Amino acid sequence: MTKNYTIETEIKHSRGHLPVKVIFGDGRTYILHFFEPDAAKKAMNGRKLSYLALPGFIMIDKATIDRVENMLEDLVKSGFFNAFIPTKDDGGCPGE
Repeated sequence: MTKNYTIETEIKHSRGHLPVKVIFGDGRTYILHFFEPDAAKKAMNGRKLSYLALPGFIMIDKATIDRVENMLEDLVKSGFFNAFIPTKDDGGCPGE
């Protein structure tokens, strides 16, 4: 399978949370938030909430570019993105 997408991320991001913009060749764009379990818990506590809900929230054991790239291949193959409406790409950073 040929990779038909690119990813963008902020150079600066909080440890354990990696926001990623996935841009497919046909222009569809998705914002995903990869969280390690401890970072998700910290985000909940920081917001004083008993939950964490973000569009495109994905729990991952280690939020690194390499892990995300490998996971994206599996997500694309499984049809994961077919369940979501693409975002409008305003050129902004994925974590904004």
